[in-house]
Amino acid sequence: MKQPLTSFYHYFAVCIATVLWGVNIVSLKLLVTSFSPVTMTAFRILTAGLFLAGILLLNRKNKRLTRSEWYFILSGGALGVFAHHLFLSIGLTTINASTAVLILGLVPVVTAICSHIFLRESFSLWNVIGISLAFIGVLFVQGGVMEMTTGTMYLLVAVVVQAVSFLFVRKASETVSSIQITAYTLIAGAIMLFLTSMVMEPSGVHSMLVGNISLYSIFLFSAIASTACGQLLFNVSIRHVGPSKSALFLNFVPFFGLVFSYFLLNEVIYWYQWCGFVLIVSGVLFGTGYIEKVWFKSKRVKRMA
Repeated sequence: MKQPLTSFYHYFAVCIATVLWGVNIVSLKLLVTSFSPVTMTAFRILTAGLFLAGILLLNRKNKRLTRSEWYFILSGGALGVFAHHLFLSIGLTTINASTAVLILGLVPVVTAICSHIFLRESFSLWNVIGISLAFIGVLFVQGGVMEMTTGTMYLLVAVVVQAVSFLFVRKASETVSSIQITAYTLIAGAIMLFLTSMVMEPSGVHSMLVGNISLYSIFLFSAIASTACGQLLFNVSIRHVGPSKSALFLNFVPFFGLVFSYFLLNEVIYWYQWCGFVLIVSGVLFGTGYIEKVWFKSKRVKRMA
């Protein structure tokens, strides 16, 4: 019973991460109206990384890293934090949010393929069904159609680099704690983003100084709760259940974003979006192997009867 219970905790952790990221969608909608997007993202991620680094120092669990561990962590930060957010912010300037979410819904597919090729993770028919159902669910939640534009290409690059970054995080997690990986990848990626923002948004730092207490409170919540804690929980899941199964839960993010937008921004939720949620849940149950276990367990019981 110990292993199934442990797996439950890890899946529960990644569910909490998607809830925090869903809230973050609302937070970012409010923040980008006042702050320069790339600069704000750099400061937000840097704040998250420094918060986790502070916990590391207080607990004295800051391990001295080897060259290969630095390689995996810095690669994860360069791809999953810097490149992903950079291409995401550029792409969002030319396409609408619904199309962006649909493209980001491809992350589980790309992650599963990369995990199968590079990490030799199993890729069964059940996984294919799960990924397909979850993606169809995202289509229902967004109620949109994907358009092929330059912005779409930027978003596709953002998808690929994020999927590959999960593989580097997985490799690093074999010998390094999840909190150290998360802190270092966030700080490394944030520094790269900040340097880039100085070119893309010369007045970006100044925009960060003209907020009010409410905006700064939202910023801190986004940085510490959604980014630091959310990313840490997700990396813990990657360590224990693998990149492909963890990435499948990312399909919940747009739905939770929709729910919190309903409660906090008074946006409308339509019936077909609830249908999408049911499909996403079904897809996750298939993709994580739960349906497969129940199926074979029932067949085994029938044989014994």
